[in-house]
Amino acid sequence: MDLPTRTSMLDVMLERLQKQGKQTILNRVAYVATLSANVKFDEINLAYEKFFKPFNAESDPYFGILLLFPNCLLHLLESTPKVINALLKAMNSTSDLKYFGTGIRVIASTEDIQQTAFQSWSCQVMQANPTEDTQEVSATGVQLMTQTYLNLLSFGKKLSGTAKKDEQLQLLSSFRAGSVDRVAVPTQLDVVTLTGSKEAVDLSLYITIYMSPIDIALETERVFPIRPSLKY
Repeated sequence: MDLPTRTSMLDVMLERLQKQGKQTILNRVAYVATLSANVKFDEINLAYEKFFKPFNAESDPYFGILLLFPNCLLHLLESTPKVINALLKAMNSTSDLKYFGTGIRVIASTEDIQQTAFQSWSCQVMQANPTEDTQEVSATGVQLMTQTYLNLLSFGKKLSGTAKKDEQLQLLSSFRAGSVDRVAVPTQLDVVTLTGSKEAVDLSLYITIYMSPIDIALETERVFPIRPSLKY
């Protein structure tokens, strides 16, 4: 008897959502990574734009924000499972992580989001605070991941709620400088702390859990009644 093809956990979730009649499904993922000292920010931006270029903007739209610090990055991406899975797999399989960073760790992952926080995708070079080296992070682990994720969503919604282009540019400028009204801007120290956090999931482990084939226990494969145990 031919056994059914084993799908990944994300495939199972996607199939369930499609059965509910949803045509376009958007997911959200956020991750951090460490950057090498010799990489240029313009090259990182071009590398991401090159990755997104083959995808159709109508069938596979993408939104979010990529924050570049002197030695690390923070990326929140909202898009279809096709785009997000392709990016994560590409970063996990490529031998040259110069432009995507090393030690990639996923800090948040959400399937079937009802609404995107951002209306477009952008890359922002953040201004590092010289006094950060002497500061300490008040929150660690899960609390810091949650705060960072929610703060990005808050800024995305604030940016999306601003219709005028010049006001959006002013908001982005304030965000890069780390001063946005009622929004806590993630700092380089926050991101560096998350890159070394054990609570943040390593990219390869994330892919193993959510994208690798799984052994689904099917009713047709169960043996019943259970054979009696051997008696010695």
